[in-house]
Amino acid sequence: MDNSLSGADSTGLQRDTELLGAMLCFEAALARAQAAAGVIPPSAAQSIIGTCKIALFDVPKIVREGAQHGGLAQSMVQNLKETVSIFNQEASAFVHLGCSSQEAIQTAMSILARQTLREMDQDIAQIVDVLLQLARLHADTPVLERVNFQSVAVSSFGWKCTQWVASLVRCQNGLRVHSRTALRVRWGHGLASGTETQGQASAILAQLSEALDLDAADTLHLSALQDWLALGCEVALLAGVLGKIGSDLACMGQHEVGEIAAPAAGFLNARTNAQRAPQQVAALLALASQSQEGAQWQVELAAWSELLRSTSAATGALSQSMAVLQVDALRMRHNVESLLQTLPQQTPDSLFDLKRTARAAAGSRKYLEAATPHREKMPVAPVQPA
Repeated sequence: MDNSLSGADSTGLQRDTELLGAMLCFEAALARAQAAAGVIPPSAAQSIIGTCKIALFDVPKIVREGAQHGGLAQSMVQNLKETVSIFNQEASAFVHLGCSSQEAIQTAMSILARQTLREMDQDIAQIVDVLLQLARLHADTPVLERVNFQSVAVSSFGWKCTQWVASLVRCQNGLRVHSRTALRVRWGHGLASGTETQGQASAILAQLSEALDLDAADTLHLSALQDWLALGCEVALLAGVLGKIGSDLACMGQHEVGEIAAPAAGFLNARTNAQRAPQQVAALLALASQSQEGAQWQVELAAWSELLRSTSAATGALSQSMAVLQVDALRMRHNVESLLQTLPQQTPDSLFDLKRTARAAAGSRKYLEAATPHREKMPVAPVQPA
């Protein structure tokens, strides 16, 4: 089975290169930690560390050989040993010492996911900042609420912004919590690690954790998988929220609506990528029924990569569009007033009473008051208007 993150296209090659680079980062840190613990000779560690450079390896070759070796990690380790032996024959015996392929690939995935999630966190923060500013400016701006492009009630644009903010903050908090439990160094749980590392496994793991800036995992199998799947579900939830916001703004930016002006591609990108998330997270959840202790991390690579990539793309695109978004408050009010003149008689008056705008504005202001300066504390649910 080909375990590359995608096909042979340039984007797939880049992703394979990034994953292999993260594995090499792990192997270098492992050699350094084992040398510090006196488990391997310092000269061997220096040879391994000096060889753990992605530029020294033929990535397409490693990916192709992954099918023969049973996975990308096995192929990478074999190629690393062969390359190290060119410079230091004795040092090759200490490559990947006391480590399993599963541990290497799990830790590499954590390294890559951490960087992507940090970038997503920054994008979310930028989106939230824009929405908070809009909520303050347009607390009293009347706007139509729509379901499937059909106007159903009147509200305030500030209220809509605070609802979007609350959803994003909840996702941001969830990602931070589950990232801390899921993204960890996985090493030292193999049957051979105790003898091969001369009883220094705890010290080596502690050094690995510090070097890679990841907490150390205390288990490898079921609970680790559950943590990883929980993080995947949080990513999928964010994708859904981004899709919702993107759809709402795309509707408001249509020519015949004209309530906002911004590049529509960003909003449509968020919506399109969000539609992929259910299938991607379903592929991850299917791993929960895996056989005994055999975690299918190789199979999971493609599903996790796609979920994280599409959600990251949606977050970035929405952030860029929000940065240049312009609100036409006069057009929002005009659309409300025009609809009021054409409402069917059977429409409940309370839904389109402009007093709803004042109540929604009050809810928006309550939310903004509850949020502390600099966003140290943000409510995860909008404050209901009176």
